[in-house]
Amino acid sequence: MILFGIMFFACAGVQKPAGESGVISILDLDCASCGGALERSLAPDVLSVKFRKLDAELVVRFDPKLTTLEGLTERVRKAGFKASAGGGKGHYVAAVGYPADSDVRHHKNHNERIDLDTVLVPGKYTIIDFTAAWCGPCRKLDEALARIVTKRKDIAVRKIDIYDWGTVVANQHLKNVPELPYVIIYGPDGKKLDAISGLHLGRVRNALGIATDDESE
Repeated sequence: MILFGIMFFACAGVQKPAGESGVISILDLDCASCGGALERSLAPDVLSVKFRKLDAELVVRFDPKLTTLEGLTERVRKAGFKASAGGGKGHYVAAVGYPADSDVRHHKNHNERIDLDTVLVPGKYTIIDFTAAWCGPCRKLDEALARIVTKRKDIAVRKIDIYDWGTVVANQHLKNVPELPYVIIYGPDGKKLDAISGLHLGRVRNALGIATDDESE
């Protein structure tokens, strides 16, 4: 009888989490740091909300008596974001394109180590650009580099997609790097000229021998 009573009260104490859960996909998102604004846009109307950076999605739990997943999705749209109810559709804005004749290569296997010496281009400035789809400043760097390589054929760009901070390539090269983009620039002779964490276009131009006040670059 005592055991039965303990089991009864134990079972009675286990309650199913309140509300319903759902996923809202964010389309053409420009930055992972926007996640906070996305969460705040729904905070008053949900029981919980969490932004999944890599998937560009919001995971929400809400009271179906008060709102719906489509209603919450509309709230996200009114906050200035493109959104769709349901998971699996979230994505960031497309990467910036480079001129067809530019010397640009992409390394996308983030779970494979890479020896930077193997990607240097003798006789050219080599820009090694550690990047990720969720990095907004990385796209601004791409915009600047795309303009530069249009006029400078002595520059090679090697883009390394880390996917996230815990991947093999990130652990290999970015242990002490605080933020993306992270750029390492080598001269035509293979000597390292600068290593830059964050968006600092003036330092990039300086390493490439471009006047910082030259707006055409």
